[in-house]
Amino acid sequence: MTSSIRKQLLLWLLIPLSTIAASSTFIAYNAAILLAREIYDKGLLNSADSVIARVRHKGGKVLVDLPPAAQSILKHNYQDTFFYQIYTLDGKRIAGDGTLPFDPGAVDFNKPVFSTRMLNGKEVRVLTILFPVASHFADETPDDDDEDNQKPETLILEVAETRNARREIVTHIVISVLLPQLILIICGGIAVWFGIKQGLYPLQQLSRALSSRSPTDLSPVSESTAPIEVRPLVGAINDLLKMLNEEIERERRFVANAAHQLRTPLAGLKTYADLAVKMNEDSSVKSVLAQLHTGINRMSNLIIRLLTLARSEPGVAMQAAKQSTDLSAIVSGVTEDLVPLSIERKVDLGFESPHESIFIEGDPVGLREMVTNIVENAVIYSHEGGKVTVRLSKMRTPILSVEDNGPGIPKHERDLVFERFYRILRDGASGSGLGLSIVKEIAKSHGAKVEIKDGTDGVGTCFSVTFPEGNGKQ
Repeated sequence: MTSSIRKQLLLWLLIPLSTIAASSTFIAYNAAILLAREIYDKGLLNSADSVIARVRHKGGKVLVDLPPAAQSILKHNYQDTFFYQIYTLDGKRIAGDGTLPFDPGAVDFNKPVFSTRMLNGKEVRVLTILFPVASHFADETPDDDDEDNQKPETLILEVAETRNARREIVTHIVISVLLPQLILIICGGIAVWFGIKQGLYPLQQLSRALSSRSPTDLSPVSESTAPIEVRPLVGAINDLLKMLNEEIERERRFVANAAHQLRTPLAGLKTYADLAVKMNEDSSVKSVLAQLHTGINRMSNLIIRLLTLARSEPGVAMQAAKQSTDLSAIVSGVTEDLVPLSIERKVDLGFESPHESIFIEGDPVGLREMVTNIVENAVIYSHEGGKVTVRLSKMRTPILSVEDNGPGIPKHERDLVFERFYRILRDGASGSGLGLSIVKEIAKSHGAKVEIKDGTDGVGTCFSVTFPEGNGKQ
């Protein structure tokens, strides 16, 4: 599973920030509830005092004198509904709305009691308080004989209001706490995203520096500009480049030694086989020697192709010094060298090129080998009386094309012919199956693209090699 350092850092930052925001919101919510309860409970207590202050005794009855003006003062909060009721100690209601269910368990003789009840499916905050009636009846003079009127009477007052305003203030407090934190988290996430991007910029520089190198550049990466955290990675890359350079050098020496060790004895065998054919008059022996001569030739050709392919591998080819090379001269020379083969095969071989020379940066030996394999394949696999045209053109980039009017290559085999030892044998033509593999490797080492297309009017085959931009300038 592919992971992103930037996403992981952002995630590990947002998780604690979100946890802190959630915790602080929870704490703020509970604090807001306590604050709203304290504020509105005090207001409810003041309302209860106002009701108690309006209690009157008239005609031996307890009355609450709450004119509309006084009630509007008590119900100044238009979000909530205000209720009040006065009971005797035995639970008999003597004044008030009559909508609150009386709860004897809420009565405390020592202090006011706040409680939350359900009324018509809504929560209401209720204050239950006891007060002595006698202390409020100074406007009436009781009879001396009326002992009951001389005794102070204790009544129960319940005032209540709905909780809409409480919920609203809690919501406002929570939003006022949560909103800045959300903005802080979002802005912090954006800042961290760009901050991480800036922090990872040295890694991007290192990536660009490595990707912009040519295949031949195996020099160590500079550690002076790398951050301390990245230096172990740079050191590991330098160690890898060093080992790769040593391995390539060993392979280059092996290829050089193998070429020397194999070519010499094969050349000797070929010479002795030629002499044996000339010295021996026995026809049966001559036939065997001829077959031996053919086998040696095929073995020699195969070994030369194998060595050429080994030299064309990217690891070895990158050691070859690139230089400004006249591609026109190489293609023209190869075409000229293959004229005898085309005459032998009775194939019309032609060459077309612009008047000016086309220069590219490359290895002259490798380029000559690549062109030779393409043109030679076209000549060998063409039918008698066929035609092979070698073209070199220069538009934005140099393009080499070799077209024939032969049997062509089926589309499903066009990728396979570049694989090693894959051969399409026709009309007794023989080959090692390595020629096009060599073409592909040499083209790759020069940054060129090889394509197989249909020939003119869909007849035959056209091999094209497109070199990268920047070439073709003299």
